[in-house]
Amino acid sequence: MAGAWPAAAPYQHRHTLEHMKRSYDSLSTFIEPTDRPAFRFHDEKKPISHRTLRGFVDNFTLPIPYAERGPSVRKPVVCIALSNGPILAAVCLAVANRYIAGPVSPAVGAAQFEADVLQSGASCIVTTRADADRLGLEHKFSSSWVGMRKMAVFLVNDRDGQRKALVPERRATAAKQTDDIAIVLFTSGTSGTKKLVPITVQNIVSGVSFVMESWGLTERDVCLNMMPLHHIGGLDIVEQLDLTWYYASPTMHQMILDAADIRQEALAKSRIRLVCNAAGGWLILLAQRLRGTFGCAVLPSYGACPSQLHPSRISWIDLARQALRWDPTWQYWTRKEHCWFLGRWEEFVTAFTSDGWFDTGDIGYLSDDGWLFITGRTKEVINRGGEIISPFEIESAIVSAAKDPNSSISSRVDQALAFSVRHAVLQEVVGVVLFTPPGARRVDLRQLHQALRLSLQQAK
Repeated sequence: MAGAWPAAAPYQHRHTLEHMKRSYDSLSTFIEPTDRPAFRFHDEKKPISHRTLRGFVDNFTLPIPYAERGPSVRKPVVCIALSNGPILAAVCLAVANRYIAGPVSPAVGAAQFEADVLQSGASCIVTTRADADRLGLEHKFSSSWVGMRKMAVFLVNDRDGQRKALVPERRATAAKQTDDIAIVLFTSGTSGTKKLVPITVQNIVSGVSFVMESWGLTERDVCLNMMPLHHIGGLDIVEQLDLTWYYASPTMHQMILDAADIRQEALAKSRIRLVCNAAGGWLILLAQRLRGTFGCAVLPSYGACPSQLHPSRISWIDLARQALRWDPTWQYWTRKEHCWFLGRWEEFVTAFTSDGWFDTGDIGYLSDDGWLFITGRTKEVINRGGEIISPFEIESAIVSAAKDPNSSISSRVDQALAFSVRHAVLQEVVGVVLFTPPGARRVDLRQLHQALRLSLQQAK
């Protein structure tokens, strides 16, 4: 087990934390106004500089009512529905610095998008013209959910327009305090329904600091971010942009290794010194192949990385929430100062025990020297190339579509059962069993896809 916790440690921790908070006043403080590249586009040579990014973040503002409120009022949530890329990253930074950023994938169906936006509590949406039309966000439709709630929709132009938008136009009012919420993100739903997790400015700053320190990152490093799957750059980017590390899912790692076999010249020019994993556990063999191919360190950072915890904060309980003696197959619950999520009071009552323990949805074991290892999840999910999918969500969407008189599968499905199917590239994909009522025509795959295209995103 881990050693005894020093008596002065909690005080020292709080003192260090308060000192850190006093050392900056906004996220933009950490963006040095230099001409060094901050973001690069994969098919363009001219990057977005730190100076341009700093000006954009400092001066970003939206014409929403918050500008007239006092500093004690909680900032509004801005839903950001943009495709993956440097513009999305810049907008997220700018919004998080001024308001509360709520990134939502524009690739989901209209019904799921509406549910996500409403759950996030967003007061406005930032998206593109194409996605606004596809998702039915135009204000001219007063009967739409956006029109009925008088929710503002701000349209971002095509990429040329987006690039030109990174120029300050007017000075924004004061940025947020360090303990203010900066971003709200959805969980994958492994502990039940999806929850909305608030991340403060200090959470972001400390998290970035820890990653830089533990991974040995410097200002000379260049990252290729390949999350999510549909925005993969490949070895061409490694060769062109002089990258030093990248971050991807197991499926993308495998695709890169497959390409490396026939791209030896590009591989020889690689400066990759660090490979990080995300969105799913990887096999030891895959990690070994990556290390052998790039000759670099590999970090299995998926989920809750092995973390050394104070023994008094670890508890093993059964489904009735009764304390048990330690066993390597029991569920993992956690309790700490900043363990919370946004939601109704009823959700808190069911998610936490009376003494503050939260079910993470994980199982694992504690090593003899006090390290906690996460080995799996208690709730069944399907990991499709890093996209976490709930079988219950698939089943609910199918049954709901079957009850819709305007659906192509109306009255043709009684029940549905979703499950995981192995896949050579994606590791897992969704499989379903449909129960057809007597006398009804069976539903084929094309009809099922057509019926679900508005309620589920393409990956599901």
